[in-house]
Amino acid sequence: DGVDLARTIRAAYPRLPILLVTGYAGSVGSVGSDFPVLAKPYRLEQLRQAIAELMAGGKSQREVA
Repeated sequence: DGVDLARTIRAAYPRLPILLVTGYAGSVGSVGSDFPVLAKPYRLEQLRQAIAELMAGGKSQREVA
């Protein structure tokens, strides 16, 4: 699944920013604090903010609301 893929990528490229996006309501909590998660539906501004935080090296292990 996407979380397993993200963990594999993180192991190979630890500095690569990763943002998970999900439409499943139960998925946000199940990821834990490994990766930031953007829940669907989201506004373009929320996506822009999440990407900007990742690229700026902001806190990368939190849920993006």
